[in-house]
Amino acid sequence: MKEKIQSALIVAFIIVVFFSSIGFVFAQNNIQQNSGYYQLNLVIEKQPSGSNASGEIYSFYVLSNGMLESSNIIKVPFGKEVRISIVNFDPGTSLPFGSSAENASGVVGGSILATGSVAAGISQQLSSKSAQSISEIPARDISHTFTTSTGLNIPVLPLSTEVAYTYFNTVGNYTWGCMCDCGAPSMDSTGSMTGQFVVLAP
Repeated sequence: MKEKIQSALIVAFIIVVFFSSIGFVFAQNNIQQNSGYYQLNLVIEKQPSGSNASGEIYSFYVLSNGMLESSNIIKVPFGKEVRISIVNFDPGTSLPFGSSAENASGVVGGSILATGSVAAGISQQLSSKSAQSISEIPARDISHTFTTSTGLNIPVLPLSTEVAYTYFNTVGNYTWGCMCDCGAPSMDSTGSMTGQFVVLAP
């Protein structure tokens, strides 16, 4: 009887290790690793579904391998520098829900690099020569924000390209969202202006 229990425990242990390994490999395959930092590419683009009473509907997308993918679940690595690039094709502004949306927070140096153009593109390295370093955007000039429950907040200008550097030092499942009033269809749709934000274990 004792041997049967031991055998059962060993089998259970092997199963747990097996599925944990699969989960780890799956997680690693969903991260684009770059030397020096991890690159997260976000695009705010018009939804194919058209428009509503307040105008065209825009959503956050993840740009991966040249394709726009759902931002329902965004994954980043733990403890590695993350370079977040945001290209915003939305020409409009939205009223932030609070004054905290105006300030860049949780970013290296307390500021982001921004240029009032989408022409720079995600692949381009923004520098102090091609963009300005900003730590705050007035409420009247904010189009969207990329905000996580980890304490990150990136205010986004209309028709702009922005870059911020940050670290995520606590593994877990969090949320991300836009802290502006973007209208019911966008705000109510997971993967449009809100979603899950996962910091993966190393």
